[in-house]
Amino acid sequence: YEFGDEPTPGCSVTDTEDNLSGSTTAASPDVDRSALVNGLGTVTVTCEYTDGGGLADDDTASYTIVDTIDPTASHQLSTAANANGWNKADFTVTLSGSDTGGSGVKELHYTINGGTEQTASGASKVLNINAEGIQDISFYAVDFAGNDSAVDSFTVRLDKTAPSVSGNQDQGSTWFNAAVTKAFTASDATSGIDYTVSGISGNSTTNPNATFNLTASAESTKNNDGTFNKSESPTKTVYDLAGNSAVSGKVLALIDLTKPLVSVTGVSQGGVYTTGAVPTPGCDTTDALSGVKTNATVNVTDVN
Repeated sequence: YEFGDEPTPGCSVTDTEDNLSGSTTAASPDVDRSALVNGLGTVTVTCEYTDGGGLADDDTASYTIVDTIDPTASHQLSTAANANGWNKADFTVTLSGSDTGGSGVKELHYTINGGTEQTASGASKVLNINAEGIQDISFYAVDFAGNDSAVDSFTVRLDKTAPSVSGNQDQGSTWFNAAVTKAFTASDATSGIDYTVSGISGNSTTNPNATFNLTASAESTKNNDGTFNKSESPTKTVYDLAGNSAVSGKVLALIDLTKPLVSVTGVSQGGVYTTGAVPTPGCDTTDALSGVKTNATVNVTDVN
C-alpha cells in the first residue's frame, strides 16, 4: 500500500454455534508496526478468537507500506535579485524539500559551482551568500523511501563593490578660450557598468569599462582678491549592474571667453591736430580674466 493510503485492518469471525458470520466486532486485530522505519516497511496483523466452548483460532496477515512518489525541491532568496540578476549586499538562499503525503524529506544534496556534492540532513538548508561573484547552485531532495526530486538549478550573483571612476580633472593654471572636454573611465570588475542607468553609450556585455566625456563650458569668474574661480563641469553618477554607484570628479578649467579690450591712446577719434604738433598715438590692451599675453601694436596710416 502507498504511504498514507493504508486500509484499516480488522478481523472477521465465522462461528455458527455462536451465531457469528463475518463479524468484525467479535475480535479486535493486533496490529504490529514495530518493523516500520519512517512509516515504511512491513505491518503484521493478527486476529485471535475463542468461542463460547473454549475453542480458539487465529490468523495472521502481513502487508507492506511503500512510498513511490518523488519529493519536490525549491529555493528562496532572502533578498530578491534586481532586474539584472544581481544582489549588492550579503543574503541567504534557503534550499527546501517537500514530500506532501509521503514519507518525508530525509536530506538535501547540493553542489556549488560544480564542486563536491554536499549533503544536509532534513528538509531545508540555508546557504550564506557573502562572496562576490557568480555562483551556480544545484540541489535535489531525497525522501525516506529513497526517491529523488527533480534537480533545482539556479544562479546567484553578488557585487558589493562600487565601480571606480578615473579621469583628467583639474587643468591647472592653463587658460582656455573655449569649453574644455575631458574623458573619464568607469570600470567594474565584478558585475560591469550599467550603461543604460548611467546614461552612457555602450554595452556592458561587450565592454565592462565605460568611457564618457565631461565638459566645463562656463566662463571663469574673478574674485575681489584677484584669484579666479575655475569653470566646473557637472559630475556623473555611474552605476554597476548590481546597483552600486560612484560619483565622478569634475573637469576644472580656467576659461576666458571674452576678447581683450584694445583702445587707442594719445589721439582722439575725429581729432584735428596742427602739423608738427600731432601727439604720438599708442595702444592700450586690457583683459579682466586671463590677462594680456601680447599687447596691441600701433599701425598709423596716412590718408591724403
